[in-house]
Amino acid sequence: MSGSAPRDRFQQLDALRAVAITVVMLHHFIDPPILLSGFGVTFLFVLSGYFSTNTLLKLRRQMEEGRMALGGAAREFYFRRYLRICPTYFLVLGLTALCNVDGARDGLPWNAFFLSNIQTLVTGQWNGRFAPLWSLSFLEQFYMVLPFMILWLPRKRLPLALMLLTSLGIIWRFICLRQNLSGIAWVVSPFASCDAVGLGALLGVARLGLADQTLLRRLIWTARWIGVPAYLLLFTFKAIHYAPWYEEVLIPFAASLAFVWLSEKASRGFKGPVGRLLDNESFGRIGQMSYSIFLIHDFTELLLPHAGILGRILDSNYRSLILIPLTIVLANMSWRWIERPIMEMRRRLPRPTLPILRSEPASVVEPS
Repeated sequence: MSGSAPRDRFQQLDALRAVAITVVMLHHFIDPPILLSGFGVTFLFVLSGYFSTNTLLKLRRQMEEGRMALGGAAREFYFRRYLRICPTYFLVLGLTALCNVDGARDGLPWNAFFLSNIQTLVTGQWNGRFAPLWSLSFLEQFYMVLPFMILWLPRKRLPLALMLLTSLGIIWRFICLRQNLSGIAWVVSPFASCDAVGLGALLGVARLGLADQTLLRRLIWTARWIGVPAYLLLFTFKAIHYAPWYEEVLIPFAASLAFVWLSEKASRGFKGPVGRLLDNESFGRIGQMSYSIFLIHDFTELLLPHAGILGRILDSNYRSLILIPLTIVLANMSWRWIERPIMEMRRRLPRPTLPILRSEPASVVEPS
């Protein structure tokens, strides 16, 4: 396949996920926010779009070969995804509700149906330690649309469709600016981060050979020579002077483009000192555990006694020196005892498909 990546391509991408989830933790553990606050989740959105598209393109290939129908491919994707995210997710929701963590029981119906972002929009308030779940809810809502686009649309129309989907993020933020909507609406709306996940999906389509390689070259050129400089320039302006039109509207898109370049570069493999750093197995392992880290990190503090010297540390910005390692330890336990066994079981399970009653490729896929 044109543009395919080497077998170990996920090592450096997993290391980038480790960097992104560390930024997320620092954002929540340090007050006032660190310089990169908010961009950790943006990077995770780009990577999520890329990884999910990788999975969907494998399913599409089976459809093109006539071995699977559209319904079977979609069912396989959701089966794999929910088996990956739901056990740990509902364990966290159940334990926090059982322990009556503030906001756990009131938010349970919203969180259980991946509507945390909608709850935040409706109430106009962040739900305490459950506030970060808005991003997971957004992703699950986005994945109600993306699989059918990747699996069903003809090849020639797919890049344009993803570009239009990506544009929803910028359009929504312009609407927020013009209508003077609340800061919450800028962040948690189902449209607010479409550019980040959409660009990740577009990279996957271009990088993994479904589209003409001209698209990949143009995307990477734009990401490197426009996205990266624009992100750095706008970020510098943000530190000097606040203006909503570029800080809230343009910087997230420029950041997403910059992260597209980083992701594509990592998928081929950085060289030199950066490559050696990203090839570190410990970083890769933390990246693999990034989902558990995300779910657990805001609750880690509840496991510690808030008294004496420890209490004073937990009341300061130095708490990150305790909470980040402890969160990684807990996430490693979750990875070893819950997630990895489920993933191994998933590989052994028969894959749900719908029978194909004809020998030719499925008609929903336009031949290349």
